[in-house]
Amino acid sequence: MISLEWLRDRLCDALRWQLAHPGRTDGPEIPPAGRRVWGIFLALNAGRCGGMNGPNPISAVEMEAWSRLHREPIRPFELDILHALDRAMLSAAAPKTTRPAQRPIPDEPPTADAILAVFRKAAG
Repeated sequence: MISLEWLRDRLCDALRWQLAHPGRTDGPEIPPAGRRVWGIFLALNAGRCGGMNGPNPISAVEMEAWSRLHREPIRPFELDILHALDRAMLSAAAPKTTRPAQRPIPDEPPTADAILAVFRKAAG
């Protein structure tokens, strides 16, 4: 019997490898036991929505809709794997940012004249 944790980890590893090496086909093979859930994930990922901060997570509603439309129930262990794949995808897609530089805090608040000078300069 196959370990579900092993299967989840192999699929997440394959996804991370494919994201790191787009277009290459020499990466980890999808285990036969995971091909169905892999295909479901690819279908759901293709319809993924995005926002200002990048891709949105795949919702349970989207998973349920896929299941109803295809008349294929998604088993609970497959849901767990789909969520793990989604987390791996979102983690890989997250922007790699560094901490913003700290701006010095002025000793005193700006005066009204200093604020008006900024607007005068901007007006030309």
